[in-house]
Amino acid sequence: MKRVVALLIIVSSVVILSASAAAYCDCSTLADADIGELVKINISGVPRDFIVIQQGRPSSSLYNNANYENGTILLMNELSELNTWHSSTVNDYQNSRIHGWLNNEFLAMLDAGIKSQIKQVRIPFRPGSGTAMTVNSGVNGLLSSAFLLSSYEVGFDQSIIATIPIDGALFSWFLLGDDIDSLARIRRIANFNGTDTHWWLRSPHTGSALNPRTVNRIGGAASTNPTVETVGVRPAIVFPNTLKISSVGELTTECECEPPATEPPTTETTEPPTATEPQEPGEGISPELAGKIESYIDYSMFVYERILAAIILGIFILVSIAVYKLFRIFF
Repeated sequence: MKRVVALLIIVSSVVILSASAAAYCDCSTLADADIGELVKINISGVPRDFIVIQQGRPSSSLYNNANYENGTILLMNELSELNTWHSSTVNDYQNSRIHGWLNNEFLAMLDAGIKSQIKQVRIPFRPGSGTAMTVNSGVNGLLSSAFLLSSYEVGFDQSIIATIPIDGALFSWFLLGDDIDSLARIRRIANFNGTDTHWWLRSPHTGSALNPRTVNRIGGAASTNPTVETVGVRPAIVFPNTLKISSVGELTTECECEPPATEPPTTETTEPPTATEPQEPGEGISPELAGKIESYIDYSMFVYERILAAIILGIFILVSIAVYKLFRIFF
């Protein structure tokens, strides 16, 4: 029985101290994020929303690549820019302008710390141009750090569009279907500067040797000449699911999980304000003193929580001892 009591005391101590430490950690991880949740990534220094569209490797042999494991796929919520898909009228994604832009100029817009966390993956794709339906996948997929989604990944298949290759599998955020005003269409809609706009997919239109597939402004299936400059770019990226999300929803490689400094701040006096008019509460306090007050409050809360944890632990120990003594008396 003594061992049981000792074990209970140890377990309770760990739980209380862990809970106390967690009070100072406002971060979660991508693994904690729900499908459809928005997280922020700085693009050229500006926070932009990305949607969590897939957790882990999609359930298809087309994605037989280890880098999808323990990964979270994010898709930019709004369109990053309007631009051409290819410099010529061909539907060759591997040699397209857009594939090169995504893996060079676009990546350069990300903060260095976040960029270094990107998981390179091999995406299923139709090689070359023309009307062929052959797909390279698994270890033969196209190595990419950022990429466009395929028709299958956003909820189109050959029952909806006969002239698309099977170049992917449905991602968790999207739904299969193309009915007008359906949720499947609504989830595909994206805008640029507040206006719903067509956006590029990586899939070819194999009924034509020229065009890639697109999503139109109402979320339906379409195809567009690759040299058109008014179609949107919507990047997708894979990150490790251990990457942190800050308290404001931003991806980060660092997270404040430490308690505030335990040394109480020193106080200093400031000259009273000389204005003759009544002042609002808080006016006349120097920024330095305001910072020290805030630091003192943080310190006080830290001490208070530790005292509270100690009191709870003490009560638990006393109750455990009392239970043990009762057990000895009656049993």
